[in-house]
Amino acid sequence: MSDEDEPVPGPEAGELRALLVAWIETDTWHDSQAFCEAHAEQLLSGAAWQEFQAMLGEVVGNGEEAQHRHSMLRQHLRLLAAARSTSIVAAYEPLLHPVLPENALESSSPDMRAAIQALFDSERPSDLIHCLTEHPILLEGETETALVELAEQLYEAEQELAAGHL
Repeated sequence: MSDEDEPVPGPEAGELRALLVAWIETDTWHDSQAFCEAHAEQLLSGAAWQEFQAMLGEVVGNGEEAQHRHSMLRQHLRLLAAARSTSIVAAYEPLLHPVLPENALESSSPDMRAAIQALFDSERPSDLIHCLTEHPILLEGETETALVELAEQLYEAEQELAAGHL
């Protein structure tokens, strides 16, 4: 066997997991995309896919923390799947430039639509706090119904990642 036939060594499992965790923990979707592009070879590998599956299998419990971790892992796994089948840029498009369906929130008040659009456009936790301060309607009970309606519309429009952004 020649040197050319030797498998190219990849990162150790622990290093790969640390890389995946660092990617998941980026602050914004823009940062996440930049990280993914910088580490595309490792993140889009079959080994990363398998490690993600293992990480998903390790989430135990039904508590809020376990549900949040499972949701984050699934969302990033969907990103990986999209990036592997198309491109990193195409995978991030629904997150960086989400498009609300034309009839989104048509039964909601103009104030509610504006507030949810601002929420939808938030990228950082500080943006979210600002959004809640500027749009107190988001803290009212009718908001949950409007957000569920919007999430359903986004899923129907095959914008699962954008729906997950909510």
